[in-house]
Amino acid sequence: MTQLVIENEAQLWKLIEPRLVGHWRRIEVVYPVGFPDVFGFYEGETHYIELKIGRPARKKFRPKQAEFLLNAESHGIPVWSCFGYKGRVLFFKSTRVDAEVACPFVRGRE
Repeated sequence: MTQLVIENEAQLWKLIEPRLVGHWRRIEVVYPVGFPDVFGFYEGETHYIELKIGRPARKKFRPKQAEFLLNAESHGIPVWSCFGYKGRVLFFKSTRVDAEVACPFVRGRE
């Protein structure tokens, strides 16, 4: 069986977008610095997702990305990180990459 290869965030987005429930958009912005790659509306809330490629690690987040995620979370805003790693798609709550989570808005999880 061939292992899925996820080489960049654009490929990761194409892989997860059809499985997201709700209304989602990927945005690439330079300003404001640290703003997440994806935002979406699910069950009356706005959610944010930071996309990453490679082994999940806190050091993958640039300082302003971590700051945004942690600050948003402290205000009760749902924030997630999504890693493409070794052919898998892994979701985590905010920057806590030590515990994979099942997101309620993702259908067809592996």
